[in-house]
Amino acid sequence: MRSTLSLLTLTAVGATTLSGLRPQRALRIRGGAEEEPAPPPPGPAALTREEITNKLNGVPTFCIMNEDGGVVSMRDPNGSEDAVCSWYTDANEAKAVLAAAMKNNPTVTGLHLGVHGLGNAFSICKGWADGKDDSGLGEVKYTGKGEGGRSVSLRLQGNHGVVKQVGAQLQDIMKQEGIEPGDWLMPVFVCEELQSSKIFPVFFHPEDVAKTWLKAGRSKETTPENLKMMDLRSFVAMLQKPDNPWHLVQFISSQESIELATEEAQKAMRAAGGLANQDDGDVATFEEEDEDEEEL
Repeated sequence: MRSTLSLLTLTAVGATTLSGLRPQRALRIRGGAEEEPAPPPPGPAALTREEITNKLNGVPTFCIMNEDGGVVSMRDPNGSEDAVCSWYTDANEAKAVLAAAMKNNPTVTGLHLGVHGLGNAFSICKGWADGKDDSGLGEVKYTGKGEGGRSVSLRLQGNHGVVKQVGAQLQDIMKQEGIEPGDWLMPVFVCEELQSSKIFPVFFHPEDVAKTWLKAGRSKETTPENLKMMDLRSFVAMLQKPDNPWHLVQFISSQESIELATEEAQKAMRAAGGLANQDDGDVATFEEEDEDEEEL
């Protein structure tokens, strides 16, 4: 199938939201000194690739698929000749792209959202430094412009507005670290004030930091503005060094993405007849992490 879709131009995040971001090349996990009594601080330890993948897989990503299970490639919004297969972390953008694809291809049936854990998508999109794909998903099938002999670019896609606003900074940091930015960027954000001796939350949008802050019982007026940011590949490289208790890291997805992933998983199982004798509670879904307010 040839898709005529050009990716949507989405509203950028306001400058005030991102004004306090600090590009980061190193992180130090806080030990929870503000807590009484504080448990003994965990020792520093590197994470294995499998452990990192499992943590990332708690975050859903979305791609456009056809009725045969192929990932639909689309026109590169940056103007190259490559076809592009994208995995979106933003639920609203994924739904908008699907709606546009269906509108622009009225004769094509069966277009839908596929859901992959971010760890698997990270591997598919060659996020590891060695470029190895060990996602366990097998060979990914592509449908679209790439079938004509042109190459297919596999990309992770964060919120378009955020990526556009911080992309140049992230590229500079990655080049200084010797990491080739390639065709995609995936900014992640860290808020020191939300760290404790029990959790190190990592976010994909500043708005999710603010929502978590309020959920933890803090006031809107005290929402931190100075967030640290880096590309996901830079952060993954850090996780593989034994200089922090990285097992405390928890990737935080938006509530919208969790709900959409659960909805799509249930749809897929119903279509396959998997719910004939099951309750909804038996359906495998992405679940929102239980963020105990006392831990933040």
